[in-house]
Amino acid sequence: MSSSGDGAAAFAIPSWGHYYDFDLSWSHHAMNVVQHLPLVLAVRRLRPRSVLEVGTGTGSLSIFMSYFNQRVVSVDLSPRVLERARGNSKRLRGRADFREGDAFALDGIANGAFDVSVSQGFFEHFCDEDIASLLKEQLRVSRYAVFSVPNEAYGRQDRGDERLLRREQWDTTLMAHGLHIVRSGEYRPLSRSALLPGGWRKPATMYLATVTR
Repeated sequence: MSSSGDGAAAFAIPSWGHYYDFDLSWSHHAMNVVQHLPLVLAVRRLRPRSVLEVGTGTGSLSIFMSYFNQRVVSVDLSPRVLERARGNSKRLRGRADFREGDAFALDGIANGAFDVSVSQGFFEHFCDEDIASLLKEQLRVSRYAVFSVPNEAYGRQDRGDERLLRREQWDTTLMAHGLHIVRSGEYRPLSRSALLPGGWRKPATMYLATVTR
């Protein structure tokens, strides 16, 4: 399975092209960024000038990061996902460059070409060995990799193939494959429900890590 592409459907689930086949509105874009603000801040903490996103999704994160960073590139295996993301970027005034590419082999990207690579909701679809391979490829082309995934407390499988692990399991997997954890933790996606009485007591449902070699 590679990137988030149509050709990578190893499971009997809808393709990523189908999953993200909608126009991203300004309100949806803003909500997505707000929900994953801890991830955005983890990237900003590294003060990058260049950012590579692996696994494009709607393109929202790359579009937002392109407002502040000189160079933002997003790669995905699905032409359909990329076409939709380019349309979203144009409509939302982004400056990200969306390119077709295989997450396991980022051909055409030189060693150390980016300051940071980032992925959201990507690695939970892979086995431990593939996660290590994907991260090592990201760390070939960037100094740091920052990612978040739904953890055990998330409680549901949106596509049916997600591995919902505890923070300790993610930390152990990363260290077992020789990756250095700069920082790891968990966060609760910010949403309207978090503002309701007792909302702050809900469990953190996302694992967040910054890793390097």
